[in-house]
Amino acid sequence: MIRVPRSRAASTLLTAVLIGACGTGGERTGTPEAQPTTTGAPALDAGASGAPATDRARSPLADQLVDLGSAVYDPSEHVVDAVAPTGLRIDALDTGMAPVLPVGIDDRGELAVPGARDVGWYRYGPRPGEPGVTVLAAHIAFDGVDGVFRHLDDLTPGDEVVVALSDGTEQRYRVTGLTQNPKEALPPELWVREGDPRLALVTCGGTFDAARRSYTDNVIAWAEPA
Repeated sequence: MIRVPRSRAASTLLTAVLIGACGTGGERTGTPEAQPTTTGAPALDAGASGAPATDRARSPLADQLVDLGSAVYDPSEHVVDAVAPTGLRIDALDTGMAPVLPVGIDDRGELAVPGARDVGWYRYGPRPGEPGVTVLAAHIAFDGVDGVFRHLDDLTPGDEVVVALSDGTEQRYRVTGLTQNPKEALPPELWVREGDPRLALVTCGGTFDAARRSYTDNVIAWAEPA
């Protein structure tokens, strides 16, 4: 549906792997890792050297640390308990408050957009209100059901877009215009992470290719904070 540039996808996945290896993944699911237990651990004593036990105690992992050298960690890509978008309302399209779910990239290099009634937020990009472009994507139709962005190309400049946030607040935007691009030639500004905050609503458009069961283009509605 929405193809993420290979260089951007590779950078994102590398960052995710490095973060996951560190064991600090705020995005992981399931039960927390079990903490090391000290039950039955041998007592430490000063020994022949007379040095305090605490001076000589070492973690079993102390000699297994790896120097990551120039590896870069971008805190904005991995923020625990940070405010995130949870809902989207566009009164001009009668969407109601559609749920917004964080998404990444699938094995085809495309944005993993959820079902017809949901909107996907590209979680490795800016959050609403942060510098750069917050990307929200939804289907025109999915499994025979009209998607949230079925009529996205009906938006006109000035239409209001409301994004609900996980802290109970809302961020309001005004549509500034629409663009249509071939899927293989999305504008590079869609992925910027600097400059004034903007919002990009993305869906399919153009001609439907029955053989590929896919549209040829993407339609983008651009918006700025109200």
